[in-house]
Amino acid sequence: MAAVYDKSIKSFARRMQILGMFKGDQKLTASVIHSGLSGTGDDVTMRSVQRGLEMLTDGGYLELVNPGAKPLRWRWPKSKKSINSSCKFSCDVIFSTTLINNLIVENSDANDRINYSR
Repeated sequence: MAAVYDKSIKSFARRMQILGMFKGDQKLTASVIHSGLSGTGDDVTMRSVQRGLEMLTDGGYLELVNPGAKPLRWRWPKSKKSINSSCKFSCDVIFSTTLINNLIVENSDANDRINYSR
C-alpha cells in the first residue's frame, strides 16, 4: 500500500510542477515540459508527461492550443491568468488529497490488524 501511496503523491507533485511551468499566456510542448522536469532530477518518461497533460486538460487546468497539430501545445485556459488565480482551489485540492490519502493509509493499517478468523 505504501508504494501506491508514494506513487500517487509523486504523480500529484509532478502535475503541480507542470502547472508551475506555465507563465501567463505561454504555450509549452510536452517536450519542453519533459526537459524541465528532467532538470529537477525527476526520472519521468515522456509518456508520463503526456498523461499528466491530458489529465490537467480534462480537468480544465490547461487548454490544448492546437488540437491535431504537431507538436501539441498547451497553455493556461483564457479564464485563468496563472496558477495564482487558481490558488485557493489548488490549495483546497492539495489539503483534501493529503487528508484522503492519510485516511486510506490509516484504514489499510487498521484492516491489517483486524482478526478475521472468527
